Amino acid sequence: MKKFPLNYSASTELIPLFKRSFELCNLRAGETLLIYCDTHTSPHYPAAALGAAIDLGVEAFQVTVPTTVPENDKGVIADIWASVDMVIDLVSTVAHAYSLLNAAALENGGRVLRCGQPQDVLMRLAPDPVIRRRALAGADLLRVAETMRVTSAMGTDLSCNVKDRVVLGLYSLADEPGRWDNWPSGMVTVGPDEYSANGTLVLDVNDVILRLGRYVTSPVKMTIRDGLIVKIDGGLDARLLEDWFSAFNDETAYRIAHIGWGCEHRADWNRMGAYLMEGAVQDQEAFYGNMQIAFGANTAIFEGQNVSKAHMDFPCRNKSIWLDDLQVMEAGQFLIPELQ
Repeated sequence: MKKFPLNYSASTELIPLFKRSFELCNLRAGETLLIYCDTHTSPHYPAAALGAAIDLGVEAFQVTVPTTVPENDKGVIADIWASVDMVIDLVSTVAHAYSLLNAAALENGGRVLRCGQPQDVLMRLAPDPVIRRRALAGADLLRVAETMRVTSAMGTDLSCNVKDRVVLGLYSLADEPGRWDNWPSGMVTVGPDEYSANGTLVLDVNDVILRLGRYVTSPVKMTIRDGLIVKIDGGLDARLLEDWFSAFNDETAYRIAHIGWGCEHRADWNRMGAYLMEGAVQDQEAFYGNMQIAFGANTAIFEGQNVSKAHMDFPCRNKSIWLDDLQVMEAGQFLIPELQ
C-alpha cells in the first residue's frame, strides 16, 4: 500500500516543485507534455504536474492506464509516448524504467522524467548542480573503461565487461532531447555485457534488498558465473532471495542487469526503514558512495538483452570499485576529486 494525503488540496503544495523541475528540464511554452499515470498513482502528482504545465504555457494532457492488466508497450500508447516533447512518468510500477514505452519516446528525441517517490524525498533531493557534476564526471570515466571490478572486506570480488555499453549519469533532470532520468536521483550506472560477470558478491549487514524493502540482517554470499547468480548462501535473507528469484521461473531473473554507484550526499540510508508504507527507494539507490548492482530486466534505458518481469536491486555500502586499473572508490569513499 502506498500512502498519500486524502485532502484534495495537497496538490497545491506540489505545484511549485513540479514547475521548478519542468523549468530545469527546459520544458518550454508550446511544447507537449504527457502526464502518464496508472490507477495507483497518487492523485496529487498528476494534478500538480498539470497545474505547473499550464502555468508554463505547455500543452499538457494526462493518460491513466489500469494496473490490473499488463501494460501494452505497442500501439496507441506507444504512439503517444513517441509523439510528445516530454513525458512525466508517474505510474506506480516499481521497474517501469525497463518498459519499452521509454524506448518509443527516447528514439524520437523525447525526454522522459520518471517520478515515483514520496513528497518528502522529492523535496529533500531536489535537483542540485553538484549532483549533476558528479554524475556526469562518473559517466565520463565509465564510458572509457573496459572492466569494472568490485571488492569488499567481506569477500566480494566481482568483475564484468562494460566496454561500449550504455552508461547513464542520472541527476534528476531530463533536460535534453533523448534523455531519461529519475527524479530524484544521483547515480552513475552501466548495463554491462549480460554474460560477462564472474565472481562473488557478498551482501553485508545493513546492505539493502530493495524489492523486499529489507535491510540485510546476516551476510549473503552470491556466486555469479557468466552473468548469472548460480548459488545463494546465507541465513534468512538468502532463503528469502531464493524464494523471490525462483518465483519468476525465469533464468533471466538471475542475470546481471546494471551496476554502478550513488553520488547523492543528501540521501538518507535509513529512510526506507522509517517509512515502510511509502515505497521510497531512491535514498538507497542514490546514496553517496554506495555500490548498486541489479539483476533481471535491463531493456529500454540500458538497451539490454534481459527481457524479464523480475528486477532486483542491491544497494551496498563499504565496497571498493575499480575501472580497469583506476580505483575510484575504497570502502565507500570516493578517491577521484571529480566524484567527491
